Amino acid sequence: MTRFASRIFRNRRPRPGPPPPVVIYSRAGCHLCDDAIAVARRVLAERGAQPHVIDIDADPHLRERYHEAVPVICVAGQEIARYTLSVRQLTRALEAAPPNLRD
Repeated sequence: MTRFASRIFRNRRPRPGPPPPVVIYSRAGCHLCDDAIAVARRVLAERGAQPHVIDIDADPHLRERYHEAVPVICVAGQEIARYTLSVRQLTRALEAAPPNLRD
């Protein structure tokens, strides 16, 4: 990493206030879902929050919409990932969310 890039990441601080809502569309028995939920819980725990996990099999509309494309991760109402989620991906999405969408 260059000195310039390391300076950017070193100076990056979480925004004040609660993080924007994180919703994970999931289903039972999905190992990718379990992995994404674990990442989200770890990142959000540092910010005093938890993800909202929705079982798509409990809602016929969601089951039809997402079928096998789970997990689907949304931050502030915007889809940011499907299938896999990294700490970096979620952190960037949380930092990029507009302040007015933070509840």
